[in-house]
Amino acid sequence: SGIGGPNTSGIGGPNTSGIGGAPILSADAQVVIYSKDGFFKDNGVDMLQILSAVPELDRHPWLLPVGQGYKVTLDPDEEGSRIIGLTYLQRDVPEGFENTLRVYFLPDGFSEWQRLDTRRFVENLVVADLQ
Repeated sequence: SGIGGPNTSGIGGPNTSGIGGAPILSADAQVVIYSKDGFFKDNGVDMLQILSAVPELDRHPWLLPVGQGYKVTLDPDEEGSRIIGLTYLQRDVPEGFENTLRVYFLPDGFSEWQRLDTRRFVENLVVADLQ
């Protein structure tokens, strides 16, 4: 059962299907994904997981992870637009390289990283559209 009792199909339990209609936050609170259609609209996220290692880095030695890598699985039936926001710690960024921070993603079954268009904010936040 999810939060709120046996008839709740929200967060929790082994049979939970999807997270629902609020923004989803990673376990380490560094990533948030939400719908562009409204703060409490369905975000279309099935899973947001911290990775123990970033895959395919050996093929791209110019990529340097800042913080954790994450796996995001989206509900294929949810077509709404989403935003992903990543907060980073200043200490994780090599000195003088903060202005070069970019967000990359690796689609399932691929070995080439693709760069997302991002916006950076003063609060150590990088935001990108997630499709």
